[in-house]
Amino acid sequence: MSEPMFSTYFEIQRECQRTYPGHEASTRKAFELLPRLNDDARILDLACGAGAQALTLARLSRGTVTAVDADEPLLDELRTEADRSGLGDRVRPVLGPIDGSSLAPEKFDLVWSEGGARELGLGPALRMWRERLTVNGCLAFSDLVWLKGGPPLELASFLRATYPGMRAIPDSIDEFEKHGFDLISFFIASERAWWAEYLDPLERRVKELRPALQPDPEAVALLDNEQKKIDFRRRFPDFYGLVFFVARPYAH
Repeated sequence: MSEPMFSTYFEIQRECQRTYPGHEASTRKAFELLPRLNDDARILDLACGAGAQALTLARLSRGTVTAVDADEPLLDELRTEADRSGLGDRVRPVLGPIDGSSLAPEKFDLVWSEGGARELGLGPALRMWRERLTVNGCLAFSDLVWLKGGPPLELASFLRATYPGMRAIPDSIDEFEKHGFDLISFFIASERAWWAEYLDPLERRVKELRPALQPDPEAVALLDNEQKKIDFRRRFPDFYGLVFFVARPYAH
């Protein structure tokens, strides 16, 4: 994607609560599956977007949350909301690649990512995340998965183009063993996690921007692709879903 199109993409995402499926209830449910965190826990949220889950993590814990994303305007939204919510002293937005490579080589008690596995690929993501964890640290992340075989060709083609590494749940679990993790638990997020804070706001945003972007064929194609993402979810919810995984490294 060209740099102007990246700008357009981020403009589409602006004013949406999230840039990836998820909602507060699924974040809370995944957090409740974790072993108890210490009050001084260090939490790393990678691919935080505007930080909806980073703020939830700060409310659920007493620790500090380092929230990393590559989009400065989204981080500005997080800073504003963190200050408004009285969490500015415990939420640290950091501009950088969503693999966390711009951070100092510090370790965290919890690595969290809602969307990072899709961007990085599950295997590479697990390797990188493991390096960031303390000895007793835990990992929680959401990922798109196939829920059953034989998807319609148009759906399969679209999702394989946007997420080539998408796999079924058993194949994802195999990756945990390959990369030194014990799986604590997982669950399939509800349909509300797709719509309330993600696809409904996204669809409104696409409709809002379409008149202004109409003269730009590349921008229109990007809008069309976002609308296709929404339409496929409406038509084929049984074939793929959002799964939250909670895991920890094998004991050394």
